[in-house]
Amino acid sequence: MTAGQAGGKAAAKAGVLVALACGAGYFTLTARDSLHDRALAARAAGVATPATEVRPALPGSRPPSALFVGDGWTAGAGVGPQQSFACLTAAALGWICNNGGQDGTGYVADGSQGADAARGRPYASRIASYRTLYAADYVVISGGAADAGAPSGRRTAAVRRTFDAVAAAYPDARVVVVGPLVAGDHPSRDLRRLDAVLRAEAARRGWLFVETLDPPWIPSRLVPGLMTRDGARPTAAGHGHLAGQLATAIQVAGIHPGELPSRDAATSSTTRPA
Repeated sequence: MTAGQAGGKAAAKAGVLVALACGAGYFTLTARDSLHDRALAARAAGVATPATEVRPALPGSRPPSALFVGDGWTAGAGVGPQQSFACLTAAALGWICNNGGQDGTGYVADGSQGADAARGRPYASRIASYRTLYAADYVVISGGAADAGAPSGRRTAAVRRTFDAVAAAYPDARVVVVGPLVAGDHPSRDLRRLDAVLRAEAARRGWLFVETLDPPWIPSRLVPGLMTRDGARPTAAGHGHLAGQLATAIQVAGIHPGELPSRDAATSSTTRPA
């Protein structure tokens, strides 16, 4: 069975069971909860949602902890961190969500451009400080759209510095690298070059790479419902859609909800949700 076929089966499950980490255990969202309601509405509209059944925690076990490193989409700009695709993905997979997104930043970008600039720091320069704040069984790195137009050599070097920093700070974590997140059917050649660099550098380290451009995660036909009017960021529905794509892709790669990473698991692969 191919990853695409497995992803299709996962996405076709009739129910969505989402568990959030809360203190020492889990609590489960029911049909009365807004996230579940949004998931059902999104599925009816043909939008991806987390197709997940979280396995019960074993006595004495703990939920996995995840650090999400990224840009404003990761941070949930406009909807808040807990409603970001990052934390919705963590919820679907039974992970504790540590959201390390900063608006306007990237592998190179520091958020210093634009009238509403975030004044953040590029990814690599933030990793060491995250290590003092967050434990992480999984590290998910996403973004890169803010680096569009940066010199290719500088951008490649920044990707390598970021990945080296993650490997040094979280040597035992399972790392997931997510391709550039953009809306529309025709990503630029520049973003495709960045995508190729991310894929190659992830493979070199034996990390999982999640394909986002082929097919596009937010195709043009879904942009009106999933993106803000200016096209700058996802709506709440857009974040739910992205979480569905990412949670499904991660499961296709063999990462089971609620389970800690296996030290013996092979990690180098490329996956997509369907």
